Amino acid sequence: MIEPAQIRAARALLDWTIEDLAKASGLNKDSIKNAERSHTQPRTTTMAAIRDALERSGVVFTEGSGVRLRNEIVRIYEGLPGIEKLYSEIYQQALTAEKEFVQFGLRYRDIKNFHSDTFIKDYSQKMTAIGKNLFRCIVSEDERELKKANYARYRYWAAEKFLGVPFYVIGDSLIIISLRGDRSQAILISDKKIAEEYRLNFDVMWQAAHD
Repeated sequence: MIEPAQIRAARALLDWTIEDLAKASGLNKDSIKNAERSHTQPRTTTMAAIRDALERSGVVFTEGSGVRLRNEIVRIYEGLPGIEKLYSEIYQQALTAEKEFVQFGLRYRDIKNFHSDTFIKDYSQKMTAIGKNLFRCIVSEDERELKKANYARYRYWAAEKFLGVPFYVIGDSLIIISLRGDRSQAILISDKKIAEEYRLNFDVMWQAAHD
């Protein structure tokens, strides 16, 4: 089991408040405060939820009561389980995000063919519950009439312009994603400079796209 000092240190590394950790773990603030106090004994389920939230956000707990940030630059998510895990991580980031996420070129029909209706509905409900504009999305003109997520803003490009691989910019990470059945894959690159370059490119495309 992780120790109270590790939780405090992990929050400091992520620059999280107690409220941020409460949102990410699904716990209330009092539970977080109790877990960080050395003179109390929190429930095992509480500590497990805290550890899970911190590890999903890039924290690594090491031997000897240590803590550090994951230093992976590239992560690969393969197949349906991998990509659904990625979307779970995107949701966790959305709980504490300060910037809008951006997404270009992902077709709704590909999402619908890849994921179950139950997964899409559950993900959409969780994102909507956060209650703010989370995404700016540039989508194909030929999907204008399809149902849109109410947690995102949309602009449109002509269908013939969608020739590249779809991407997201999520915080300081770039995600390149391809939904191709069993060969589906997403590549996450944790690099602030690369992410900002793609965000700037997206902003140019956003200005050129139409409502």
